[in-house]
Amino acid sequence: MARTEPTGPEQHYQTEVARRLQKSGYSEALAKELLDLAPLCGLDEQTASKIIDESRRQLASQGVGGLEVLAKLIQYYVSQGEIVPEQRATLAARAQALDVPQVQWEAMVQEAAAATARDLLVQGDRLGAKRLLVSCVGEVLPQSDNVRRLLEQLVHRPADVPAAAPAASVTTARDERPVEATSPPAWDRATTALGSERAVVWVRVPPGMFLRGCPEEFIRRIESKFGAPADVLRKFPVRKEPADQFWISRTAITNAQYYAFVKATGHRYPVGWRGVSPPYPVANADKPVTGVTFADSADFAAWLGARLPTRAEYEKAARGENGLLYPWGDQFDPDRCNTAESERGELTLADAFPQGASPYGVLDLVGNVWEWADGTRGELTMTVGSSYEATGEVYGAAFFDVSRPAESSEKDLGFRVASSDIRGLLLATVEGSGD
Repeated sequence: MARTEPTGPEQHYQTEVARRLQKSGYSEALAKELLDLAPLCGLDEQTASKIIDESRRQLASQGVGGLEVLAKLIQYYVSQGEIVPEQRATLAARAQALDVPQVQWEAMVQEAAAATARDLLVQGDRLGAKRLLVSCVGEVLPQSDNVRRLLEQLVHRPADVPAAAPAASVTTARDERPVEATSPPAWDRATTALGSERAVVWVRVPPGMFLRGCPEEFIRRIESKFGAPADVLRKFPVRKEPADQFWISRTAITNAQYYAFVKATGHRYPVGWRGVSPPYPVANADKPVTGVTFADSADFAAWLGARLPTRAEYEKAARGENGLLYPWGDQFDPDRCNTAESERGELTLADAFPQGASPYGVLDLVGNVWEWADGTRGELTMTVGSSYEATGEVYGAAFFDVSRPAESSEKDLGFRVASSDIRGLLLATVEGSGD
């Protein structure tokens, strides 16, 4: 039987509920206030609750009232820059109270972010636009076409960089011999000499959009195989992001390379080194250096004139443009890396697994040592890549990271280095050709 329209006190109460919902959204405090109002209107609590719930559903379905309040909150967050996890949690709670589906409010976030990013681009704030667009993608809704197209505009392609740079003399503290510098796009490989020690080999990763995040099928596979919930992986949604050209060391930094830094600067030894020369077993010279803190790693990078790779750079170097789960493909293979599944139980040479190379030729991105990345989560610093003691099938997936205190210095924790422009480094040799 059709429901009759309310009359008298019930109609008056319904009008008042709708007015307050439109003005203030919905919260537990407002719900209590509306229920307290019901007796004054001559209504019992059960009838009042039904009216409140029905008003909420109507306003949400009509896209008014509470949605307007939600939209204002979204616009405020977007105007502040990046959408941080705490803000997203607040939006989720408000949307749930309003019965707004997650797909709907995530779409509202992306739409607002795209509009604001366009304004930022007009103002010349490319970095602000990039941060906002990257952070606006949630856990359910795929990246919108508008967001993706704007991100594509933010990629510095080779055409943005001069095809050739004037010859210049480059010197470093390690070797005072001048070496000519050339424009990065002309190279695929380069090396930085460290005196008589092993050189750092650099690999170029070209600019462009790349696929990030954890696909749903990976989550289902992990939950089925290991019998444990993997909801945390849904915090890494699949999306495309832009990346400028960068260079990354082909392997993790080794004991011999780090020793050159220690001798040149007097920097402290890593955990585990002894007061002999060399301060590590000779057989370990080309194994990754371990027992280094985030600051130790950053100091080495700065000595080279480089830096640590960002979280996004590490992921692109490992997965290529198309979002491979592992550097070699979508199926885990313990013969291509040194992880717990390999059952070696110790470090291997940094270049021991050429068959585990990424699409760009970067080695050892899964296993052997966890590596520091230039990224934080709260007060913790990100480490990536798994190690010889960890499960590579899960932790070796390049979208996965483990946060730890920056002063950590475990026996399976190392690093590699990156650079946006290696013209400032000592280039001993150049080989290959660019695009």
